[in-house]
Amino acid sequence: MEIGKGIAVVDGMVLDNVSLGQRVRLARITKGMRQLDLASVTGLNPGDVVNIEHDRPVHYWKLRRVLDTLEISVKP
Repeated sequence: MEIGKGIAVVDGMVLDNVSLGQRVRLARITKGMRQLDLASVTGLNPGDVVNIEHDRPVHYWKLRRVLDTLEISVKP
């Protein structure tokens, strides 16, 4: 899965105007992870994962930990 700013490519399909939270959710599902799995791997509260996927404010370090775990790069 390639993920850039506002774009996600999943199985050859290009999705445009996708929020960061939606890209996190797509990446998590593509990797076969539940929200609880991602929270466990990152050491975060499951509510933090929910907040990120719904584009709600979270501390930057929490977001960075999720992005790094899912191998998502945010390109300007």
